[in-house]
Order: sequence, then C-alpha cells, then structure tokens
Amino acid sequence: MPEISDQVRSRIMKEISKKPALLTSYLNVLKGDAKAADFVKEIYDREGSGGAINKEERRMVKEWLMYNSPYFSSDLARKASSVNDSGEYVTGQQELLSLARVDFDRAKPIIERLLGDNSLKTSKVLATWAQYRHALDTNSTGDIETYRDALKAFVEDKNAMPGMRDLAMDALVTEKEWSGRDEWYFSLLADETLSKLVVNGQTNTGLTTLILNSPEDKYVEKMIELAGSNNPTVRGNAVRNLIAQLNTGNPAVVKALLPWLEDQKWAIDVDDSRGTLVRKLSEIEVPESVPGLMKVLDEKHIQSANTAANAAYTAANAAANAARPVFTAPAANRPAVNAPIIKDGVQIMVFPFRSAAVAALAKQKDGRAVPALRRVLPEMSQSYERDIVVSAIWECNGFSLTEQLDALETAAKGVRTEMDNEANLAANANAVAANYATTYENEGKRAPTPAEIRASLGRTLLQSPTIPDVLARGVVDRIAVLDTKDKPLALAYRRMILRWQNAAINILLLRDLKRGVADLDTIIRLLGQRKELRVKQSTDIFDIRTGTPTALGISACLVEDSADYDAIIDNGNIESKTAMFACARLLRLPLQVPKVAENLKSPNPLLQIAAERYLESEDSPEARAIVLARHPNEAKILGARSAFMVDGVADTYNEYLYAVYQSLGDSPLYNGWSGAGNDDQIIATEKELQAEVKKI
Repeated sequence: MPEISDQVRSRIMKEISKKPALLTSYLNVLKGDAKAADFVKEIYDREGSGGAINKEERRMVKEWLMYNSPYFSSDLARKASSVNDSGEYVTGQQELLSLARVDFDRAKPIIERLLGDNSLKTSKVLATWAQYRHALDTNSTGDIETYRDALKAFVEDKNAMPGMRDLAMDALVTEKEWSGRDEWYFSLLADETLSKLVVNGQTNTGLTTLILNSPEDKYVEKMIELAGSNNPTVRGNAVRNLIAQLNTGNPAVVKALLPWLEDQKWAIDVDDSRGTLVRKLSEIEVPESVPGLMKVLDEKHIQSANTAANAAYTAANAAANAARPVFTAPAANRPAVNAPIIKDGVQIMVFPFRSAAVAALAKQKDGRAVPALRRVLPEMSQSYERDIVVSAIWECNGFSLTEQLDALETAAKGVRTEMDNEANLAANANAVAANYATTYENEGKRAPTPAEIRASLGRTLLQSPTIPDVLARGVVDRIAVLDTKDKPLALAYRRMILRWQNAAINILLLRDLKRGVADLDTIIRLLGQRKELRVKQSTDIFDIRTGTPTALGISACLVEDSADYDAIIDNGNIESKTAMFACARLLRLPLQVPKVAENLKSPNPLLQIAAERYLESEDSPEARAIVLARHPNEAKILGARSAFMVDGVADTYNEYLYAVYQSLGDSPLYNGWSGAGNDDQIIATEKELQAEVKKI
C-alpha cells in the first residue's frame, strides 16, 4: 500500500492504458483517487468478455470498484445492510466503512438503524466510526471533533465491552492522524484494563494497534523511555509495544527488553511475549543478553502433565529437527524434555524457555555462557536435546582442541562403518532405524555418558560448514598419519571434511587431486569452489598442473584458461584430455569444436566417448553436424542437461553438484537433477519422440 504522488499515479495509469492486463496488479495504488476510479471503470467496461481481462480478473476489478467507487454502491449497500453484532465483534465492518466513503447517502439509513438499536453495542461503535470517516472526507470540522470525542469515550470507558473499546481504538489510530493523538494515547498506557482486552476469548491488540499501524521506528524511542517507568502497567504496555517491534531487528529495542530476562515479573507476559524475546536472540547478537539468558536456562514452571509434556516435546523437536535422524516415537512413548519432575502424578516441572535460551546463547558465541551450558548438559537425556546444547557450547568455544579431535575420531569411525555397509543399503537403513528406536526408548532415563557427548560433538562438527583453522590443521595432520597406518579410516576422514570451507582442507583436497587419489565427490566439490579457490589459493590450484595427467586435465577446468584448453588438446595425453572434456561438459566451458572433434578418431574408446558427449552438450550448429554425422538414421537428442544420464548406468546423487550449478550462475538447474522425481518420465518422453521421428 505505498503512498504515491499524483504524477506517479498518472504514469502508472498511462502504462495500464497501453496494456490493460496490468490493471489487477496495480489496483492497490489506485485507491483513494476519484479520477483513478473512473479510469478503472472505463477499462472494466471496455475490456468486456473476450478482452484483455479474463473472467476472474473482471470479478476482482468489479469488487475493487464496489469498495472504492460509487459505481456499484447499490451492491455494497446490500452487503452493508447486514451489519450486526457478532459476539463482541461486528459483521460487515469493511462494507459499511467503504459505503460511508463512496456513497454516504446509502450508508446513512444503516448508520441510523445501528445507532437507534440499544441492543447493539459494538455495531454502535462502528456506526460512529462511519460518521467519523465521512466527517474527515468532507472536512466537517465540528462533526470531526464530535465523533472523535465519542470514539475516545468508548476507548476510555472501563465498563464498555472489550470489543467496543478495541474497535473504537482501531477507528482513532487507522484514520487520519490528529493533533494531540499521541499524548492521548500515551495517557492510556496506565489503564490496566486496556492491556488485557480479551475479545471472544482471544487477547486483542488493544494498545498495540497504533504501533502496528505506524512507521516502524516512530514510537520506539518513546516506548523505550516508558519501559523504564516505575508504574508496572505503563511499563508492561510499553514492553508489549516493543515486542511488536522485535521483527525490525533494532538492537535498541532488544536491549530495552533485556531486564525481562533476569526478572520474569518485570512485565506481564501476554501471548508468550517473553518467549518471543528469547527466541529473537537466536537471530541477532546482543552481548548484553548473555547474563539474562543464562538465568532463563534454569527457569522452571509447573504445568499440567499432558500440556507440559506435549508442549515441551513439540518445542524441542522443532528446534532440533535438522540435527537428528528422522524418527518419531509413538505418542504414548514421547518423554517430556529437560528432565521434568513429576509432582503428585498430576503436574510436572518444565523449563519452558530452555531450548530457546540455548539457541540464543549459541548465537551470542560468548564464552561466559560455557559454564552454564555445561552445567545443564547432564540434564539433557534426549540425544536431540543434547545436540542442541553441545552445539551451543561449541559455538561459544567451550570445547578444547583435544575434545574436538577426539569427537571427530569417533565420527570418522562411524563413517567408516557406514562406508563398509553401503553395499547393503536397505538392510543397513533398517538396522539404523531399529537401533535409533531402541536408543530413543532408552533415553530419558539417565544422563548422557562421555561417549554420547563426544558423539554429539562429532555430529555438531560434521554439520558445520566451517571449522576453526586450528582444528582444520589438526584434522589434516591426523589424516597424514592415517594415510600410513589406517587408509580406510583416512578415507572416512576425507569423506567427512568435504563440507568444510577452510584453506587447510582445500590444500589437502587439491593435493589429493594432484596425486591422483581424489574421488568423485572431491572433484565435484573442487569444481564448484573453483572461483573462490582461484582468488584465495591461486598458488595451490596452479600447483595441480605438475600432478598426474588426469589432474592436469581437471586443473585446466579449475583455472578456466583457454590457453590451457588448447595446450591439452594439442599436446596432452589421453587421460588429460578425457578428464578435461568430462569436466568441461559439466561446467559448460567453451572448447574449440574442431579440435575436440579430432579426438573422435582416437583409438581410445573412453576418449572418444568423452569428446562426443562434450560435443552433444555444446550443441552449436557445428558440433551438432559432427555428432549427427556419426549417427546416420538415428534420432539424437542433443544439448546439455542439468544431469547427464546414461542408459544402463545407475543414477547417483552428489550433494556437491549444487555448488557447481551456483558457480554457473544458474542454480535452478539443480531442480532437474537426477532424483527430482521426473527422470523416468523424461526418458520415456524422449524415447517416444525418437520413435516418432524415425517413423517420419
């Protein structure tokens, strides 16, 4: 709903005149202008059935005209005539207010009916609002003051129904601003009854309406001032308004609310406002929040057993859903989190904000939080809870280098076991699920063992995209030792480290490539990071040229140098050219088509295949002619896919391929990657097309 000038509105209407199909996209900016309404009606009449506006769009335009112009006011009046009280709310609110603006003569009888019926309470407020709006539109000064005073009286009347007071407040703060409004509003913050408006069983916005309908920062400074009031009601209402501004990300708002962390009675908690504050601190860094968050860790509330258990389970599970395997225990077996204490078999003690506080402390990355987090860690009997706390301790630099290396050793041995079992994936998956189910049922009965904490830290490190340089160097040194003592475990380490973006890790991977021991995942990972590697580690990436022939071919694609392409095609051996053609196809690199085509005569069948598949993907007229000449009387489908599938070869998933597509500037290519669910259909369709072409 942007505010635009008359000049801009005229320019928009001029463009819509040229292309009427644009109309429905710009209706909002045409509101409140009589000339614009006439313009919309003209297009509505002109673009009738079969015009540029389809049936559904015509319905939208007609509805807009009904609410924003007098053209269909009779229809609007029929809708507005049904205005009536509905509990503490009122039906037909928007219809009557719009009718009062576009055709007050039709609205007047409805307004008089509402005002004359003493059985209607909230509708009477709405009628007054309609009169107030008409007075503002016609600039009737005396009437404006009369109706405004009547609406203010509704708001201030502590004996009035909450719905009446809330609706009157809406009228006063959503219509045109008036002199003295802010001072009047600030005076209401001491009214405890306004801070607890409950309409039809729900806590209503009440005093937050003005804040929610004003520019984001307009009242922040004043609310921060009032949050320091000695009057608990004023302070509570100011706090609630500041909570409504949390999503602006203004650090001053968060800092003003920090006393609430250390003293839960500092303000009345409405609609989990305090929880909102704690959760917000998991998104922004506010060092001053750390002492309060540590105190929140230990807060206990008593709730009914069922409510507390389910709420705690849901909150913890939601927070950890990305940190643990997908497994859902039967509802009857779901334990309450955070070591609840059963009281008389009916009530339990829970820590309502602990999970949120842990996440917030992780965001702060402050070493002061480590002792508190380590203290609650033994109470985390569930693995997913434990992972959250361990991750927070790690973010706060609370684990020594030795502890981290030990955790990674445990993780590497687990990866090694997975690699050994990959030959029987289905059986292994069932075994993992069964083991996890057993573990889950046994959790909640004891504190975690050192081995479980070590395993949790290992999971945390593996899920992190980056690790500290000192840890990366330690891992590289460990791999160097294992290369001579335990090659399978060294291979497991290599699989683990691929996700980490770190210079020491990159050096290891590049050296593996140079020596000819890099696996497919490593090559794809390096190709996806090639641009960053060229900027930050140019010496290491150029050093690959002195490696194996295959490394030389891949290095040309990492560097993306046309001179390297030509040199390898002209003078490279079979392995170099084969590797370069394969990677060039994946990266859509521009090789010289005639030179690539010369390799179609190679006695090496693998080089022939690599050259032809590059030409298929390159798909220029020149390349197309060469490929089709090799396949007379065939129906070939050429061009580059997001994934290259080969008949008779099983499709494989590679999690690092997405980075390759990002590096090409077209990450949506990944949507067509094997496994998207439509591969079989694509292949079937292509075969049908080929068969059809051959019949012609």
